[in-house]
Amino acid sequence: MIALRSRPLALGLAAGWAVLTWVLLTSKDAPVGPWYPWMPWVFNLSHAPLFGVQAALIGLTLRPGAVPGPDAVPPDRSARRAFLLGAALALLYGVLIEWRQAQVPGRTASGLDVITDGIGALGVPWALATGALLSRRALIVFVAASLAALLATYA
Repeated sequence: MIALRSRPLALGLAAGWAVLTWVLLTSKDAPVGPWYPWMPWVFNLSHAPLFGVQAALIGLTLRPGAVPGPDAVPPDRSARRAFLLGAALALLYGVLIEWRQAQVPGRTASGLDVITDGIGALGVPWALATGALLSRRALIVFVAASLAALLATYA
């Protein structure tokens, strides 16, 4: 296990990730580069990992005891509560970002983006709980986020 002193690191990473997410999702400037027909879907799909990582980092920060390392046992009830609270906080942050996007010229707020945020916020920590980066759970989360992003893009 990683020592308890790494909790400030997890908190710092969560705060830094929140700033990165804010800048990416509330900027009025469109990305520069070649434009392909599938790019809007990719941008909508990016909500899931952005908020999933945010939820995982918040969950690590709130988790009681030492912040676990890669050889950790499956999370217990208090750890699951911490990750669910992390998901809820990440989702509330997603709602705040969508509210801000509604005020930025050239950007639109979307309830479907919030659904994609929620899939990521709940799904990424759930998928990573297996200890494997690629797993059946990760595939389920990717498919669900992809479908939500398709709806957000083309509905």
